[in-house]
Amino acid sequence: MPRKRIAPGIEAEVLVLCRRRCCICYGLTRDVSIKTGQIAHLDGNAANDSPDNLAFLCFEHHDQYDTRTSQSKGLTAAEVKRFRKDLHEIIEEAWKQPVWFGDVQARGPEDLSGHYVRETEYESAEFDVKMLPGNRVRVTGLALWGKGRKYGPNVGQLDFEASINGHQIELVDRTPQGSTYVLEIRFEGERAVAKERRYVVGQFGMNVSFEGEYRRVRNAFGNLREAFERILLRVLPDISDTTGAHISEIGLHVWLADAPSSSPTAALSRAARIRLSDSTPSKPRVWHRGEGVVGRCWDEQTDVAIDLAGLPYKIESEEDWLKLPSKIRVGLNLTEFAETTRHFRAIGASPIVARDEAVGCISVNFDRDCPISFDSLWSSDVKRLLRKAAEDVAIVLRTSRSVTTS
Repeated sequence: MPRKRIAPGIEAEVLVLCRRRCCICYGLTRDVSIKTGQIAHLDGNAANDSPDNLAFLCFEHHDQYDTRTSQSKGLTAAEVKRFRKDLHEIIEEAWKQPVWFGDVQARGPEDLSGHYVRETEYESAEFDVKMLPGNRVRVTGLALWGKGRKYGPNVGQLDFEASINGHQIELVDRTPQGSTYVLEIRFEGERAVAKERRYVVGQFGMNVSFEGEYRRVRNAFGNLREAFERILLRVLPDISDTTGAHISEIGLHVWLADAPSSSPTAALSRAARIRLSDSTPSKPRVWHRGEGVVGRCWDEQTDVAIDLAGLPYKIESEEDWLKLPSKIRVGLNLTEFAETTRHFRAIGASPIVARDEAVGCISVNFDRDCPISFDSLWSSDVKRLLRKAAEDVAIVLRTSRSVTTS
């Protein structure tokens, strides 16, 4: 008896939702490339054309799913359904992002995503907005007050999700003491206006506030991000194999200068990031020359790393901190350093050189609980892998006409 054909409408729904990506490829290895394949009936019943029973699989995984042996545990329907759900969510999120046509960025009318900044001589604030499924957004932000203070500025951070209501979102945060902080952000084209409807003293660092008018800043590296991420994805498993660290314990970043290196205001912004777990935070950050491992690598144009778990120092005060060698403090204040050591075991970076100048760097960080020794995490082989990745990024920059670095 010939196999019953899936109804065209249902078939189209299955293929459009996955964009011809195999959910098992995504679930096992985060492979989101387009595949040739077939629609599988997960319960083995070809007559059951319920969308919940159907999944587009590449030929290899379709055969693997249909193969049942007594010697090993095959892929289960529940497992594939979970992979399918995760794939659909990531596709829905990706399709909300702006589209680039050369240097022109096309945004949907409801797309609020982007990087928003405001800055004065003594304070600054910035936040990133990322579109989520279900007409929601995630907002991560950083505010500074007292940028010129000797021991560094007071700092406040945002990290929340909210529903969009008429181009407006609201954060309501109740403190352990029973106070309620309310931040309202209204989006108006290429600007955003933040209003603290209820301000709580001590919600952030002293005098730190997110209130004010922000402008949306185009990410100059947006149309190169995919190329950079491919480079990072290629090197990530090699670093895992070389160090013995689990691949989920490793983060890789590309940092590029936002102005010519000769400019006194030049700083490094993150152009791409790869991390297969959410165990460590990803907050907006820029690095100036000599600041942190990244800024020091950029300034000195050489490999730089720090062992955060093996410091033979007892740090109890700002005075103790200032007594440490400058190569340990790497341009950070005590609060910033403490935050870093809370999340990471070690950090290293290699410079990116294009057009005969250092235009940024590639950094690697290892989670705080990573059990591998620092000598293994920062071996000559790891440095070689980072340098090769940095060379690949430089090639992309040299052949691109969309980013000017000199």
